[in-house]
Amino acid sequence: MTFGEKVKKYRIEADMTQDQLASILGKGKSYICKLENDQRGTPIPEAMKIAEVFGVTIQDLVSKDVEIEPSESEYLRAIRNLRKEDPEKLRIIKELLGLKKE
Repeated sequence: MTFGEKVKKYRIEADMTQDQLASILGKGKSYICKLENDQRGTPIPEAMKIAEVFGVTIQDLVSKDVEIEPSESEYLRAIRNLRKEDPEKLRIIKELLGLKKE
């Protein structure tokens, strides 16, 4: 979720209109509209004020919700490490994956 999407989400959850948020921030409705549509940047002090309005941290507003899928090579590396560190866990994983025993 982008910064603007999060602002909109928190505003809606707070049952607040764009006009109301704009008034609290001392801005116009068009500012909020552009903000929510990621058409303008936001200075850190402004982002901090927005976070305060919604009772969230600035981290909540600016962090990306990113889920990273491990690559196949990362899985293979983890399995190789298991072979060295814990053969029993490796056996269980192979069994769960339906792989033949070595």
